Amino acid sequence: MKLPSYIPQLDVLRGVAVLEVMLYHAAGLLPALPLKRVFGAGYTGVDLFFVLSGFLITGILIKARDTDGYFKNFYARRAIRIWPLYYSLLIFTFLVLPVIAPQLRTAIFTRSHPWQSFPFFLQNLMLKKQAFDTLRVTWTLAIEEQFYIVWPLVVRFAPRRMLKPLALLAVLVSLAVRWSAMYGFTPPVDTYTNTLARLDGLGLGAFLGLWIPEAEDRHVRQAGIGAIALALPLTIAVGWFRPAFCGFYTLVSICFAGLLCLAVSVTLPGNWGFLRYTGKISYALSFPRPRVRICPLYGHLQIFRDPLRRVERSRFAHCGNLRMLWIGIRVVVFLRKQISEAEIEV
Repeated sequence: MKLPSYIPQLDVLRGVAVLEVMLYHAAGLLPALPLKRVFGAGYTGVDLFFVLSGFLITGILIKARDTDGYFKNFYARRAIRIWPLYYSLLIFTFLVLPVIAPQLRTAIFTRSHPWQSFPFFLQNLMLKKQAFDTLRVTWTLAIEEQFYIVWPLVVRFAPRRMLKPLALLAVLVSLAVRWSAMYGFTPPVDTYTNTLARLDGLGLGAFLGLWIPEAEDRHVRQAGIGAIALALPLTIAVGWFRPAFCGFYTLVSICFAGLLCLAVSVTLPGNWGFLRYTGKISYALSFPRPRVRICPLYGHLQIFRDPLRRVERSRFAHCGNLRMLWIGIRVVVFLRKQISEAEIEV
């Protein structure tokens, strides 16, 4: 199956993934509405991101496998895409925020200990609890960055015939890690954020990145339908009755792998402009947004849910910051758009 250099359907899937995660986190802002029941599974959008990343990164690496500057070009593009926004967030959290809101200093450094793990993308392995609000979701980026270090080496130096088995081996490794942690055969690990326990989506995406270009269109479409038909009922049943089951994330990833197969094998109906645009800026949107709550009596802006609840009437939380918030969002979207236009998408 010949894949074009740009697949708009994947931007739609990105848009779906980021909206899933955003709606999941936003569900708690309106407790009067039953949003948690509707968007309670939105956290699985992370697994869709992993499948897409594995697929797209593998496609890029395979095309450049025998070229000069293989490593230099790949890592330069990753750095241009990821580092500016990420390190800006670290500077804001660890340097700027303690100055403009000193009452948050203790919470920032206590909950994000050791803070030195963040510049090296090791927070998902070293933190023993959830990080401070602005950094809470960066564990997914840490997993992807670790994958970006190892997988290019595998693609470059491993025999081509071994790449698909190695991609599937990553899925089995994650299953084994979660199973052994569940039954106490290994020291306790956080199986939700540990890299070895969350390779399912990346491994399946990498496998599809190797298999789909070699397969016929109808086989890709049939594989997508079969994967969803078999895995989706099991995923719903396990998620409902035994969400802690070690195979749950594998089933979720299989569902999203099937969705990806369908996405690349069918023509995108209509414009889908909103989801495509949302997918294009999904990296910027996936970072923690300030949690905004407008108080009808005081007109105050609450930016961080827990620490600032006690000071939401302070000058820092005054609704005049809405203008700065809007400017900040526009700057992030503008920068992300410029980066997207300057590099190959992914």
